[in-house]
Amino acid sequence: METNKTKNTDLFLIDPRNIVVVDGFNVRRDFDLDELKEQIKAKGVLNPLTVIAFKDDEGNEKYKLVDGERRYRATMLAISEGADIPYVRAMKARKDASTEELYIQQMMRNEGKKFTEYECAIMFRRFKEEFGYSQVEIADKFKKSPAFISKCLSLLDLPPYIQERIMKGGIVG
Repeated sequence: METNKTKNTDLFLIDPRNIVVVDGFNVRRDFDLDELKEQIKAKGVLNPLTVIAFKDDEGNEKYKLVDGERRYRATMLAISEGADIPYVRAMKARKDASTEELYIQQMMRNEGKKFTEYECAIMFRRFKEEFGYSQVEIADKFKKSPAFISKCLSLLDLPPYIQERIMKGGIVG
């Protein structure tokens, strides 16, 4: 039996201070950082972040965060409290990846704190409005039932004050 050869991956170490978070890209609203921050202080960032490398206006290499904003925020909080974290592990996303592919990766690679139904609703609405998907197509894309997609999207039809309470955990969707 022949085996496959080991291949190099795009896993590398980057300074977390060189990461740029694009406002509104992540659907997460509740980051709940304290426990994760303490874990990172003790053991570092165990799951790599996903980034796209780019050059800033001065020609310095920076990294646009694609996946792992909660881990990133907890890392930066730990650093602000004096933790010595010079590098985090990261994977490079393809520079030519479409926004749609990056959104899917964000939802599917979520290994830590699960997205709430409200956060899922935000992502599903993006697929309806930005890419023209039907609820059935969204369900197929994310391997969820059409009923789950409908339930999540219905949260966005609620009055803003109720949506705010849902986001803050005062009401479970």
